[in-house]
Amino acid sequence: MLTFPVTLFSGAATLTFLQAETPQGSATTSVTFSSVNLGTASADRYIVVVAGVAVNTAGRTLTSVTIGGNAMTIHANATTSVALSDTNISAICGLLVTAGTSANVVVTCSGTMSQWYCRTYAMTGLASTTPTATKTTSATSAVSSIADSINIPGNGLFIFGVQGDTSNAATYNAVTGAVLNSAQNFGTMPSASASQSGLSAETPRSYSATLAAGTGHMAMAAAVWN
Repeated sequence: MLTFPVTLFSGAATLTFLQAETPQGSATTSVTFSSVNLGTASADRYIVVVAGVAVNTAGRTLTSVTIGGNAMTIHANATTSVALSDTNISAICGLLVTAGTSANVVVTCSGTMSQWYCRTYAMTGLASTTPTATKTTSATSAVSSIADSINIPGNGLFIFGVQGDTSNAATYNAVTGAVLNSAQNFGTMPSASASQSGLSAETPRSYSATLAAGTGHMAMAAAVWN
């Protein structure tokens, strides 16, 4: 198992959304998502975890994400911290995992968090495990949607995640720039991820996520491979 950037090209790159884990509501600094689906093993399988974490306290940060006990590279780490209010974190992490069909994912933060989300993707045929571009976006005022743009290469694979803290149980029911894979809200802290594969070169590609109702602070992370 390798934890550094590796050239893997074996043809057209592929991207598969695997699943969204059941959200956890533990008030703790670290949560384990057990037996997370990794899909089919292969020598060039690159696993991406989109982690979402939130708490009604400011000043928290993401410190690590591991899979099968191995540290993942945090490619994009978006954090929105609002004084006397909340912390929202959306992060995209990756690791080359060549063997096995499941593993534990552990997400750890600098302080106690209350809502935890985990979504997994598998990619194969990558030119490199290093993204061609990453982007982090924060909304520190209460908004109903969040948007940004990112450069896409030919045969681009695009993933973004968003984490919010609202006053209601609304989910992110609409996204642009990619296909919505998962939208969850455990309490009043909605989280979502979206992806798109086989993209043509585009400079830049716009993307966004919108709540079904209400407003909140938000953090959004994005990454692109090919």
